[in-house]
Amino acid sequence: MTMRYAATLWDLEERFWTDGMDSARTGTSDESIMIFPHPFGILQNDRTRARPEQQNPWRSIGMTNRRLERRGDIVVLTYSVSAEKAGAPIHEAFCASTYLLDGDAWRRMSHNETPLPHEGRPAFAAHPLNSRRTE
Repeated sequence: MTMRYAATLWDLEERFWTDGMDSARTGTSDESIMIFPHPFGILQNDRTRARPEQQNPWRSIGMTNRRLERRGDIVVLTYSVSAEKAGAPIHEAFCASTYLLDGDAWRRMSHNETPLPHEGRPAFAAHPLNSRRTE
């Protein structure tokens, strides 16, 4: 992938966090699937384009550990994020977004956020759904 496409995709991903509803509508496919931390969960199709946190977008984000993998018209971006907005604790997560080249535009097909544990929030392994016994 040329550097031009990489820069375009990372710009789309940053705007997904900071630009709110308009960015989500224009950059996300109608058939997308998003996985967000509790309480939002798994959202599909139009529900992904109207998630509540887009009403009050993140005012600043930092992305580290950026990786990009392309196969044909599909690109997967992976990264760590630290995001901040007024009235909310800093959100830290591992993220992955999948984009499809649709004609001449990149469209987000999926996004996944795995929150990082911090004081006051248990690690994923301690989540009640992970501690169920199977008999």
